[in-house]
Amino acid sequence: MLESLRRQLQAIMVESLDSDGGLRLHPVGGLPAQVSRRIPVEASYPDFDDVMVHVLLHVLDGFVNELEVFREDSLPVQRAASSVSDLKVELWIS
Repeated sequence: MLESLRRQLQAIMVESLDSDGGLRLHPVGGLPAQVSRRIPVEASYPDFDDVMVHVLLHVLDGFVNELEVFREDSLPVQRAASSVSDLKVELWIS
């Protein structure tokens, strides 16, 4: 499953959805990933004021579709994660 998602992300068109950093994802190639849920990957990191920001990868019909970004308190995100090491990543695969 992860390999299919990685391949989809190697060639992808992206459009901005909102000021929090949300993105619509349009993979150009790759095979559908066999996922058991719409959000197989979730990450989080603390914003400047320590409110948690969540980053959810949405998969629709086996293809990456959206990267959703939001704060737990619904206020605007103040900063993007500066590196992958900032993220606590959870995989929801079966």
